[in-house]
Amino acid sequence: MTRTPLLLLKTGLTLLPAQVKEDTVALNPVVVTASPFIQQKDELVIPASELNGETLRRSASSTLGETLSGQPGVHSTSYGPGAGRPVIRGFDGDRIRILNQGVDSFDLSYRMTKGKVTGEVTTFFSDFSDYVYLQFLDPEAVEASYGELDTEDLNVYRATAVDAKFYGFEVDLRWHLIDEIDRAMHLDLTYDQTRATNDSFNTNLPRIPTRRLGLRYEYVTGP
Repeated sequence: MTRTPLLLLKTGLTLLPAQVKEDTVALNPVVVTASPFIQQKDELVIPASELNGETLRRSASSTLGETLSGQPGVHSTSYGPGAGRPVIRGFDGDRIRILNQGVDSFDLSYRMTKGKVTGEVTTFFSDFSDYVYLQFLDPEAVEASYGELDTEDLNVYRATAVDAKFYGFEVDLRWHLIDEIDRAMHLDLTYDQTRATNDSFNTNLPRIPTRRLGLRYEYVTGP
């Protein structure tokens, strides 16, 4: 074996302060804007794929996960809670948001029967990505948005799309007063309570009744 001597040299390195120019360049301000209401996939910055028409019909299956399993990076869960949901590039469960016509919602119900009384209690939650409601505009807002208009004795509303959440519960009770072959008499009692919030402006949504109470009487005769 031939060994070659290795010579290490230690050199000093001196750093000199950089020359800073006194002249500065003023750049014009750049304003970057984006719309939260992107609807077309060609308007997205990141790649996206879309299934519709004949392509969707050919790949349609019994679950959403199986329908999308042919797309790049997507496969379906086959066991456990939420089986049949899509897994997108390793993300699954609560990290995948599934919307039905722009709505993410769930509800939980409990039904009971006791004697002649049947009832159901339901709690619900809905998350809207583009909830459209009529926003009231006062005269100053009308003039600022549309100029001077003759709106005397008129209320002006504008259709506005915002992010919104609905949650609450409802109760339905029915008393079977008469339940025979040729006639029936029912008394229905309904009550619901809803909270609706405008997440885009951190306010409550207008024109949404917070509580409702109803009573209905029904009498039916005949075979």
